[in-house]
Amino acid sequence: MSLWVDKYRPSALSKLDYHKEQAAQLKNLVQCGDFPHLLVFGPSGAGKKTRIMCLLRELYGAGVEKLRIEHQSITICTVLFSICKKEGLSLPQELARRIAEKSGRNLRKALLICEACRVQQYPFSSDQDLPETDWEVYVKETANAIVNQQTPQRLLEVRGRLYELLTHCIPPEVIMKSLLTELLNNCDGQLKADVAQMAAYYEHRLQLGSKAIYHLEAFVAKFMSIYKKFMEDGLEAMMF
Repeated sequence: MSLWVDKYRPSALSKLDYHKEQAAQLKNLVQCGDFPHLLVFGPSGAGKKTRIMCLLRELYGAGVEKLRIEHQSITICTVLFSICKKEGLSLPQELARRIAEKSGRNLRKALLICEACRVQQYPFSSDQDLPETDWEVYVKETANAIVNQQTPQRLLEVRGRLYELLTHCIPPEVIMKSLLTELLNNCDGQLKADVAQMAAYYEHRLQLGSKAIYHLEAFVAKFMSIYKKFMEDGLEAMMF
């Protein structure tokens, strides 16, 4: 024996009692095969769960309640230990953790760093330096150049460095993201939020445009402008 609320719960989108237009739209989305992420919102008892279950049945059929998704978690450290074991190497736990953090959740990068560490020094030590790629060092130097001086001449120099990265096949999106990460290290408070918002704008422009250098240079020029004003305002505040 079940409660009426469960006994008479609609089991298909076509059987819903209200918001039938939205139910029809959901059904069309299922049939199109291009299903977006959805955020279902409403007060308690509004029918959120019922509508979601109807939608799932529309997607997966009548056996949806018996479906089970198995989740297997594989960490970067686990992979590093496994590969080092196959190579006959002893990898310290702390070094594996540092490599995993340095990789930014990029398994390929983690493996490359680990192999570079092997060439650099073996036996491994927990505190040994983690090698960086040449382009990452170059981006850091570029960011330092931007922060140290905000002039037309420095902007011209940075433009040349950006060209250098592009000609070495570093994707412009990667340059933008890496440059932003380094620049944010020199920003405080509200300036961080402003710079992040500005970077998002120019990254969007980057996707739409054909000349990456224009948008990268525009981002740098804008950063120089607001960073210089930020520093001047800070200096004036200290004087008074």
